[in-house]
Amino acid sequence: MSEKNTSTPCLRLLVSLTALSCSMLAGCGGGITAVTASNTAPPPAGGSSTPPAQFASDNVNQMPDSAFATVSVAVSTQIAAVPVLPNFIGLSWEKSVIYSPLFHVQNPGDGGNNLYKLLNLLSLRGSFRIGANSLAYAVWDPSGTGGYGDKPGDIKDRGPLINGQPSPGGKVSPPDIDALAQMIHNTGWNVIYAVPASYNFFKSDPTAKTFNSPSYASDIAADVQEASYAAGALGSALYGMEIGNEPDIAGIASTYYLPDWLNYAKAIQGSPQKIARFVGPATGSLTSSLINTIVSDSVASGLLTQVTAHRYLGSGAASSSTIADMLSKACPSSLQTSMASLEQASKSVSDGWRLDETNSYYAGGRVGVSDSFASSLWTLEYMFCAAQQGAHGINFHVQDDTNPEQLDPTLNGTFQNAYTPLQISKGQVTKVMPVFYGMKLFSLALQADSNSQGASVVSPQSVVVSVPDGLQVVAFAVIPNAGSNGKSQSASEVESIVIINKEPTQAIKANINPGMTSQSADYIRLTSGPVSTSGATAGLQGVQNSVLNNQLINVNGSWQPESYAPLTPDSSDNYSVKVPAASAILLRVR
Repeated sequence: MSEKNTSTPCLRLLVSLTALSCSMLAGCGGGITAVTASNTAPPPAGGSSTPPAQFASDNVNQMPDSAFATVSVAVSTQIAAVPVLPNFIGLSWEKSVIYSPLFHVQNPGDGGNNLYKLLNLLSLRGSFRIGANSLAYAVWDPSGTGGYGDKPGDIKDRGPLINGQPSPGGKVSPPDIDALAQMIHNTGWNVIYAVPASYNFFKSDPTAKTFNSPSYASDIAADVQEASYAAGALGSALYGMEIGNEPDIAGIASTYYLPDWLNYAKAIQGSPQKIARFVGPATGSLTSSLINTIVSDSVASGLLTQVTAHRYLGSGAASSSTIADMLSKACPSSLQTSMASLEQASKSVSDGWRLDETNSYYAGGRVGVSDSFASSLWTLEYMFCAAQQGAHGINFHVQDDTNPEQLDPTLNGTFQNAYTPLQISKGQVTKVMPVFYGMKLFSLALQADSNSQGASVVSPQSVVVSVPDGLQVVAFAVIPNAGSNGKSQSASEVESIVIINKEPTQAIKANINPGMTSQSADYIRLTSGPVSTSGATAGLQGVQNSVLNNQLINVNGSWQPESYAPLTPDSSDNYSVKVPAASAILLRVR
């Protein structure tokens, strides 16, 4: 769930930017002034270690110049930067997935073997948050043997009673947490682990809201046991404990929420593992008053490490949830204002704020929109927007087939399961979806899959995009982190420039002033299906067919992109590159 955002379309002239240590895909390019220094391409990062025999032909260059509108992008040489943490990129999961076999890695066919490879493809260090609405349907069983939960074709109402009626769900047991920990330890990712708060049980246990009731005490005791076990299994991979989910959506008043959160947090802190890191309040809105409630309390803010909040664009069931609406809400002024308020509110905690659950439209998104190629472009712009506004991370929510609210529509409406970055079925990743592709191109710009040192985001005023006739084109720039001496950390680090063309039919030619002297630039395209010999793609409405440099990302985490001849600058150190309609390009300048 989340706030509804009534925003205006993106501005015609957008100044935006990000900076991070980068080292992206070598030998990926595309443009109109490409020259081949050699007939052998360098090996692509994140894909096969065997380089192709020669550069592939970039079909975009077959399009006539008359098909393009001209756009200019200028990067300032005077740059102010904001640090971006190495674990900025993240995924959010339903708690119910923990009792499925998805996280298992013990046997060759276990789903976790593909999942951890996909996580590593995204980022060396990422954020894995598990909790969400299904906290209310997944209860702790310290003596359980694991894997006890409902799933498609096997629904036996294993969850708690909801309003007096049996419900789908399951039980979380030590072997389930062990499987999660074993999978995570194959990555450099850390975990935000959520346990239920009392209000998550109001439908199943009305006495849970009475602080001095035996039920309330037993619920806290169960959380202490579960949190302590998770902390021991995850070890240093545990980033923080999160208590509850979206209290504002549940209608919880601050007068109840704050003492309830403190009761749980203090008990968990006193567990045998002495858990000291908490995140929250996991509100369904960036502007919820409960954020100020928790950060303004001296005791709560002393326990809190990071502020977390959620955002969706609206309901997946609404007819107004269209591709145009989604693209217009990637970085509107209203969102920037909300993020600025969140930035201010989180100054009292050490690790700022994170969007630890987000995606396009809630209830699983909208088919034909949330799973369209347009969602790749929306994801890419949205991530840059959050980074430049100071977010410490962003976790896109994954829906899988264990979610009780998806198994039983009477619990919370009908789920479409369209927005998920990874399609999950029967404990296996079955398809890499469009949102993941937007996340991957952002990762490549940051070099998050090969550089664990983090980077910096440059102020929005440092990239100027001049666009004719109101075209929906935005651009961002990425620069390497500077060392203590003010110089780049590595000679191999480069500036990257991302251009997103959201126009459904108008291709553009971008003339780029990178603000630096360089020798060459390689690049990678994000398109809706492979680019045809005429330069055409499937467009914004192409469903589940995103590609990077004409190649899919496979469910086992492998990716073998085409590699194009690098570009050379003109005498003024500027570059020119063609960008088809409904596509994005990442240019790496050396």
